[in-house]
Amino acid sequence: MLEAVDDNDTELLQLLIEAGADVNYADSKGKTPLLLATNRGYVKCMAILLSADADVNKADHEGYTPLGIAVQDYCYQATTSTLAIELLLTAPEINVNLRSDGMPPLMIAAWSGNCECAELLIEAGASVNATYQGMTPYQAAKINQQYPCASIIEAAGGR
Repeated sequence: MLEAVDDNDTELLQLLIEAGADVNYADSKGKTPLLLATNRGYVKCMAILLSADADVNKADHEGYTPLGIAVQDYCYQATTSTLAIELLLTAPEINVNLRSDGMPPLMIAAWSGNCECAELLIEAGASVNATYQGMTPYQAAKINQQYPCASIIEAAGGR
């Protein structure tokens, strides 16, 4: 299944799922098909996996979650689109505050100053006062001079 995702082969992925393949299979590093699809920005693969009940909150052995990967990639590398983030946020069991490598997704958006991403996360219920290394997303945005993002977080109750 990981090879099908790595090749962005949605037809093979669907066939494997229909044949009973485990959508939450993890390799020796804890990478699941959903983590890989998210990391690659393969939104169609992500949608197929989510519709087959892939665990949207399952982290790899380093602690990276699908949402954390999508937010980090969108905010810093622009390899994923907001579509990947929005898709993950529609999963009923998504934990928008689940830390990815120790950092809440909203903190990632705040550090980078990505207002669009911060708004999506806040609308989905992200905690505006969750701390990382003693700092809130609002404080992180201010320290990094990401004032528009800090204003958005503050308007949502962040301090």
